[in-house]
Amino acid sequence: MYICEKCAKKNKTCCSVEHGKDVSYFPLSEEEIERLETVAGPREKYITKKKNTAAFLLQMNRLFPKNAKDINTLFPVDGEHNHLLVDDSGSCLFLTDKGCSLERENRPYYCNLYPLWLVFGELCSFSNPNCLAIAQSEKNDDDVEKLLEVFHKDIAQVEEEFDKILLAWDIEKKINLW
Repeated sequence: MYICEKCAKKNKTCCSVEHGKDVSYFPLSEEEIERLETVAGPREKYITKKKNTAAFLLQMNRLFPKNAKDINTLFPVDGEHNHLLVDDSGSCLFLTDKGCSLERENRPYYCNLYPLWLVFGELCSFSNPNCLAIAQSEKNDDDVEKLLEVFHKDIAQVEEEFDKILLAWDIEKKINLW
């Protein structure tokens, strides 16, 4: 059983967000939405628009620290961004008790990366007390490397997924971005 399926059965997972913490919803590119439409039907069923708040922009600039100009152009103050709809409990509409109902190749890029990320060329992970993979890896001295094992990935795959986000958003890949 894949770790995400185990987690979905046991915990409130990374695919769920507490109400009021919706600043952490990652925006979707048009490319990702078009890919989703081929397997999930019209976007109106699972996509919503959200205002680009100051908190959202701060979060995006933290995720892409060398790309503030690109981020602020993509997501102007008082503009909007697309993200996946959630149900009344804050869970992604594609979340089931077996994990994500979407095949990996159809998921948003961020979903395929989570909880891994790249900052200034360093592999890191998000902190999420509900993530079973993170909990398992934290028992280890080299927790990020352990996460790669848990998700059956290597650094090259993480870099490739990260590059897909940059390309989908047409964000310039800066030297030392990752």
